[in-house]
Amino acid sequence: MDRQERTHTRSPLPWGTLNRDQIVVAALDIARDEGLEALSIRRLADRLGVSRMALYRHISDKDDLLDLVADAIADRDLAVPEADEGSWEERLRTLAHAMRSQLLAYKGLTDLIVTRGNRGPSVLKLTEAILSILDDAGFDAHWAARYYQSVIDVLVGRVHRELHSALTSPERAERMTAAAMAHPPEAWPRLREIGPHLQTVTAEEIYETEIELLIGGLRSAPQRRSRSSRPHPTGADPEDEHTLGCPLCEST
Repeated sequence: MDRQERTHTRSPLPWGTLNRDQIVVAALDIARDEGLEALSIRRLADRLGVSRMALYRHISDKDDLLDLVADAIADRDLAVPEADEGSWEERLRTLAHAMRSQLLAYKGLTDLIVTRGNRGPSVLKLTEAILSILDDAGFDAHWAARYYQSVIDVLVGRVHRELHSALTSPERAERMTAAAMAHPPEAWPRLREIGPHLQTVTAEEIYETEIELLIGGLRSAPQRRSRSSRPHPTGADPEDEHTLGCPLCEST
């Protein structure tokens, strides 16, 4: 079904058949096709072919609707890796790319998370997954809390900046390179050499680089517990575990 067909008002539902799942599906359709800013009680009622009062039997207001949609996206579209699905680094990469994909798929979702947040069960599951990753990486509760905030800031904040800031845009890099080229060659030699490459760096490449910087920082963080102080989840000898360059985890 194409977008034009999906935006048509549906035939009225028989009285008493509306349920929460139908509301979620229709709201996700609107959010995906038109953006979260287009989602309203009136717009949703038109899509479903019901009265607004029928919707109010299931949701209290627009804020409730937005929370419902945000939680549904996390539940239905965001694959949260389980603890046995690879190393903590692999799980963090998988989660990061899944988050970026969904944040870009639903226009306005990043703004919603940045300005309002969400406390639905699926979002709490996502939070739990990140905290589990940090626990497996070797951080106690105090430092897991601190690094959790940093992880969220990198993952969500990067996409928010990608959508709203020209700081790393190719156009800005092009203007800066052109300004350097206007000076004698010996003035800014590195900028003249690298400037053309700056213009070709994509938003996805920047995101991937920040993820790797984040993982590298977590690996080398001095607050990590050593392997010998953490129980191994499989009962295997921790000395057989790959350390991926963590200076605190290498055997002496």
